[in-house]
Amino acid sequence: MTEQDLQNEINWAPVSSYYYWSTDIQSAKVGEFRLPVSVNQVIYDSGASLCYLPTRDFKALIEEVTRDQKCISIDGTEVIC
Repeated sequence: MTEQDLQNEINWAPVSSYYYWSTDIQSAKVGEFRLPVSVNQVIYDSGASLCYLPTRDFKALIEEVTRDQKCISIDGTEVIC
């Protein structure tokens, strides 16, 4: 995918596995902040409301998303804002 692809309302990525709904990942962004990514593949589960990430990536994501908010972390896995 290119930067131009990301400007569209719907973004498509090729499926990289025949066994799971998964795609390759090179980077992730929240706004203009590029998150560190320590994996090279993402598996999507449209039936779950949970998001599984390596701990290091999760902490970076939560830090960025909650930067300007007063939030508390419960056991490092659940954040309440």
